[in-house]
Amino acid sequence: MPCVARVTIRCRGHPFVTALHPTTLEITKDAELTPKGDCIIGIAADMAARDLPPEVRDLLCRDEAFVTAGFCCEGQVVTVRGRGSSRMTLSHPTDMVFRRSGFVCDRTVAICADGAARTFPRDFVAKVAAGNQILVRFEVSVP
Repeated sequence: MPCVARVTIRCRGHPFVTALHPTTLEITKDAELTPKGDCIIGIAADMAARDLPPEVRDLLCRDEAFVTAGFCCEGQVVTVRGRGSSRMTLSHPTDMVFRRSGFVCDRTVAICADGAARTFPRDFVAKVAAGNQILVRFEVSVP
C-alpha cells in the first residue's frame, strides 16, 4: 500500500510575477518581489522547505517519492509533477523550489519536474500578477 502525505501552502501573487524561468519554479515566504525573480509564482507563503510537516518531509526525502503540486488561483489549477530525493535537506527558511533538473540544494522540494515557471499558462500568470491568493496542494507519495 502506498504512503501518501499532503499539505496545503498558502501564498499570493504580485505585480512583478512574470513566470518566465525555463527550468525552475519557486514560492517564497518573502513579502516582496523584484523584477529579477522570474521563477517566482507566489510570495508571502505560510511555509518554506524547512516548515513542511514531518510526514511530508519523510516521504519527500526518498528517491522513489513522487511529488504532485496543484497551484490553484481564481478557480484555475496548474499541476506540476516531480520526484523526491534522498539528497534533499529541506532546510531553507524562506523558499521552496521545483526543478526540471536533478540539482538539489536546501531550497529544493522537487526534482525532474514536468513544469517550470515558463510553462504556466499566461492567463494563470495574469491572475497571479493581479495579486490573487494561491493555494498549493502539495502531495508526496511513495509506492
